[in-house]
Amino acid sequence: MIESTRMILNSIRWQIQMWHGALLALITVSLLFAFYQYERGRRFSEVDQQLREQFISVLPVLAGEMRGRPPPPRPPAPDDLDVLSIFDDPSAMRGPPGRGEEPLSDSELEADLASRQMYYVMIGRRGEVMRQSANAPSPIPPVTDLTPQQRTLGRSRADVREISHLLRASDVLVVGMVVTRIEQQLRRLAWQLAAAGAGILALGLTVGWWMTSRAIRPIAKISAAAESIASGHLDRRIDVAETRSELGGLAKVLNHTFDRLQNAFDQQVRFTADASHELRTPISVILSQAELALSREREAKDYREALEICRRSGDRMRGLVNSLLELSRFDSGEQKLFREHCDLSEVLADSLRLVAPLAEEKQISLEHSLHPSPAFVDGDLMHQVFTNLLSNAIKHNPAGTRVAAVIRPEGDAIQITVRDHGEGISADVLPHLFERFYRADKARSRQDGSTGLGLAITKAIIERHGGTISATSELGRGTCFTIRMPVTEKAENLR
Repeated sequence: MIESTRMILNSIRWQIQMWHGALLALITVSLLFAFYQYERGRRFSEVDQQLREQFISVLPVLAGEMRGRPPPPRPPAPDDLDVLSIFDDPSAMRGPPGRGEEPLSDSELEADLASRQMYYVMIGRRGEVMRQSANAPSPIPPVTDLTPQQRTLGRSRADVREISHLLRASDVLVVGMVVTRIEQQLRRLAWQLAAAGAGILALGLTVGWWMTSRAIRPIAKISAAAESIASGHLDRRIDVAETRSELGGLAKVLNHTFDRLQNAFDQQVRFTADASHELRTPISVILSQAELALSREREAKDYREALEICRRSGDRMRGLVNSLLELSRFDSGEQKLFREHCDLSEVLADSLRLVAPLAEEKQISLEHSLHPSPAFVDGDLMHQVFTNLLSNAIKHNPAGTRVAAVIRPEGDAIQITVRDHGEGISADVLPHLFERFYRADKARSRQDGSTGLGLAITKAIIERHGGTISATSELGRGTCFTIRMPVTEKAENLR
């Protein structure tokens, strides 16, 4: 239960829904409460207006009792003069609307008050009830808040609404109305508004849930695709067509990441299979030679031949393992670069001198164009790169041709090219040239002892230095490898 509650509170959908529901409830309650207060104020404003009209009807009936009483201690306010003049001038007495100038009689006034559920009470200056209508409630609480400055006051008590007015003789006239029916109507309106608010809230939450579900649907699909990929289905991808919103960019980035992940995984699988295959061959040779030598007594030269074969196979295994370890260090970032200030043209010249005997053996001429190219690099690793490219060019170049090596600065980079005039590489093979254990001619590569890791190591070294390497080739016209190495600020200072 606690875990389910925690999951709900942490859910994006539920968080959006709760915030949406809280905001919708606040707006709905505020608007409905404001409408209720407006309607309540309007109803009681109508009641107050009716009470004022009835106040004018009651005054002429009471004018006779009030005539001759002393005035209040202060002059009345200007808005009281028309009403108070009734007590000084009998001609000012008028009846209610529709009766012309004839005032109501006592019986007519009682009937009119009863039909309107109204009453009046006249209270003397000492708090005694001087006169009241037959339907007046009893007792009437004293009105103590009236002053010569504030002569009229409205108040609500129980189920009645009253208006009290201070007369000239300091008497108080209270005119009231029973508002039980209005209160019932207002309570019914409150329940209706509450029901309407609940309906609006329920509808809003339903629509909000639908909109939230629709909005986060791409997230659910992204999550499902990620879970499927994590479970081993690396070919799954997110449908970008259904994520045209801001999540579309995220989906494209994730799909690109998944592509790289699948490529890396496929490459790792191929790498493991190829490494196992490459190691299996020398191991099989060593075991077979050992079993053959031990199967019976042999002469010393036979044992020597068997041991020589085992040694060559062991050397091949050692070279392969060393190459694998070197690649693994580059992959993990553990391979350190011992950078130094050096001239790459001199490093290339050393590599040319190293492969010269191999070129002479194959009757291949080495050509070069070396321009001073100071750089801040790991000289030993760059020597390995140049030697590997030159050796490959010599091995795959026919006798009597030439291999050209050129190095020169170009803008903010140093460009190195190694070109041969061999058979060339087909267009379908060229994209895989730097893959590990990939050989364009597997049979000949095994014969010359190649492991298929040389170009992969070369590419790793160049990229670790921040450079790039590419290859172009034409069948029957040879292959050209191009390296571009960035010129660092420290290297520029050597010029």
